[in-house]
Amino acid sequence: MIVTLPVEKQDTIAKECKQLQSKNKCKIREVARVLGILISSLPAVEFGKLYYRKIEREKIKALKLAMGDFDSEMFVTSEMKQDLKWWSDNIYTQKRKFNRGNPQVIIQTDASKLGWGAVLNEQKIGSRWSNDEKDNHINCLELLAVYYALKSFKDDLNTVENVKILTDNTTAVSYINSMGGIKSIECNRIARKIWIWCIEHQIWLIATHIPGKLNTKADYQSRNFNDQIEWQLNKNNFEKHDRTLCKEDYKRQGRRAVCGTTLANPTMVCSSNETVNKQSICYQSKQKAIDSTIQGHSSSFRKDIEFDGMSDIRNRLQNRGISEKTSTIIMASWRSGTQKQYKTYIKKWFIFCLERKEDKFHTSVELVLEFLTYLFECGLSYSALNSARSALSAFGLTFDNVPVGKHPLVIRFLKGVYHLRPTVHNDVNIWDVSIVLRLLRRLSPVADISVKDLTLKLVMLIALTNATRSQSIHLLKLSNMQKQKDCFRFKIFDLLKQSRPGYKNPEVILKSFPPDRRLCVYLVLKEYLKRTVDIRSEEDSLILSYIKPHKKVSCSTISRWIKSIMCRAGIDTSIFKAHSTRSASTSKAKQNNVPVSDILAKAGWSSSTTFGKFYDKTVTTSDVFAEKSVTNLNTSLLNV
Repeated sequence: MIVTLPVEKQDTIAKECKQLQSKNKCKIREVARVLGILISSLPAVEFGKLYYRKIEREKIKALKLAMGDFDSEMFVTSEMKQDLKWWSDNIYTQKRKFNRGNPQVIIQTDASKLGWGAVLNEQKIGSRWSNDEKDNHINCLELLAVYYALKSFKDDLNTVENVKILTDNTTAVSYINSMGGIKSIECNRIARKIWIWCIEHQIWLIATHIPGKLNTKADYQSRNFNDQIEWQLNKNNFEKHDRTLCKEDYKRQGRRAVCGTTLANPTMVCSSNETVNKQSICYQSKQKAIDSTIQGHSSSFRKDIEFDGMSDIRNRLQNRGISEKTSTIIMASWRSGTQKQYKTYIKKWFIFCLERKEDKFHTSVELVLEFLTYLFECGLSYSALNSARSALSAFGLTFDNVPVGKHPLVIRFLKGVYHLRPTVHNDVNIWDVSIVLRLLRRLSPVADISVKDLTLKLVMLIALTNATRSQSIHLLKLSNMQKQKDCFRFKIFDLLKQSRPGYKNPEVILKSFPPDRRLCVYLVLKEYLKRTVDIRSEEDSLILSYIKPHKKVSCSTISRWIKSIMCRAGIDTSIFKAHSTRSASTSKAKQNNVPVSDILAKAGWSSSTTFGKFYDKTVTTSDVFAEKSVTNLNTSLLNV
C-alpha cells in the first residue's frame, strides 16, 4: 500500500517552505505554523522525519530566549533553510509505502567504550574506536556501531531491500526507527547519517531491541580485537606533513583534500571515505580474510567534513614540542563537559573557515569577530558567545601575543553583545518544597507503588534532603554504600562539578525520619533495594532505569525524572529546572534557621557568597540538614 499527499497539500508545503526560506528573520509563530504543516504531512512523506528537526530545534531555542513568546522574532538559520529547501524540492516526488514485508537480513550490533562489533550470520566484524570517537556518549557509540556495520556488510546488502538491526540500546532503537530525535544533537546527526546511507543504497531499516544477555556475539566483537591487523596513520604526523606539503595560494584556489591512491588490488588494503582517519576493520569470516566495503576518498573537500576540535588542541600542543604524555595531562585540565562544549564551537569555527577558504590556524582578529557575529546572528546568547570565545582561546589563537579571548576588540565585542542581548536572570523567587512533599506523601505506602513511582520518589527525596546535584545521584554506587542502624552513607570518589584541589566530596547521608514514614528516604531506599535486587544483575550503580533492560541511567535522565515529579506536583518546569531543587531545599532550610555553615557543607559551596548570590531565594557536615529540611517543611503539611 502506497500513500501520497493531495496535489493541493503539496502546493501548500512547497509555497510555505519557499516563503520561509527567503527570509532571514520572522516571528516564531510563523516557523511553528510551517512546522505544523510539515509534521502533519509525515504519514505520506517517507523521509520527511529527516528534514524537520533542525527547524524544530531552532524554534525551541528561540522560544526559550523569548520566554515562550511566539510573537517574538527569530533568525532563519542556514541549517533551517537547508531543510526547507529539501521539502520544496522533493515534496512532489515523496510517497510512503506501508507494507514492506519481512526483513531479508538481520544484523546484530553492539558498542562498548573500547570499540564496536557486529554479526551477520556467520560473519563477524569489530574495531576499536578512534581517539576522536571513544569519548562519545554510549548512545552515540551504539548508533555509530550500526553505521559501521551497515557499511562493512555493504557487499552482502546489494540485493537486499529490508534490513533489521538488533541492538541492546533502546535509545539507538528509538533514533533509528524515528529517523532521529530532538533531545540529542549528536544522536540525531548519526541517525540521519545512517538513513542517508540507506537511502543511497535503497535499503529500508528497522531496529529492534535485543536483551544484552542475548547479544553476546556482537558484544564479544566490541571488546576483543586482532591488534596485528588493526592499523591507522598517525594523525599528528599526517596533519603536520599535510600542512607542510599542501600549502596553496588561497587567492587563486581553495585547498584540496589529499586523496587516496587507487590500488591495483583494492581488496588487499582498506581505504576510507572519511576525512578523519578511521581504524581498519578486523573482519572475521569463513569466506573472507579481510574485506573492505568502505568506498574511496572523494576528490573534493566536502563541506560536511567531520572535525574534532579537542584533538586539534592536542595536535597544536604537540607541534610546539610538548610530548604526548604531557599533552594528555594538559588536556585533562578541561572537564569532559567543557571539552564537549568547546568541541562544538571549534567545529563551527573550522566549518566557518572552510566555507570562506581561510586558514583556521593562522587568521586575523577581524575574521574571529566575523565568526562571533555569525554566531550572534544565529541567535546565540551572551553566555554561549563567551563559551565560543573561551573555546577559540583554548584552541591557541593569539593576536599580538594576546590570546584571542583577551584581545581588546573581542572584549569590546562581547560587551556590545551583552548590551544588545542582556542575560535573562532567574526569578528571585523559588518554589516551595512543601508542594512536592505533599505529592511524595501520596506515593505511599512504598510497598504498593510501582517501581517507576518508587524510583522517582527516591531520587527526589535524595535531591531535597542532601541539596545534591543530579550528577551526585548518578554517581551513587552500592560498592561505596554503608548501611547503619538509622541511615545509609554513600561516599563519592569521582570528580564532581564542585571538586577542586584540597576539596573532599561530602558524603550523601540518607537518614531515617520517624516523624513521617511517608517522607523517610531511609525506608524508601530499603524498599528500592529490595525491589531491584532481581533486576540489578551485576550493576553497581544505585539508580537503575525502571524500564527494560534496567541499566544504570545517565545524569540527564535523573534530571528529567526530577522535573517530572516537579511537574506532577504543579510546579512550572518551563521556569524551574531540575537544578532548582538545590536552591529550593537550601533556601527553605535557611528560612527555618538551619545554620549557613551546615548548608554550605552539605551543598558543597566554598563560601556564603555563592549561596547568597545564586541559591538563597526564599525557604547541613551535619545530619541536621536532612532532618530539618524535612521536619520544618513537614510542619506546613501536618494539617493537610
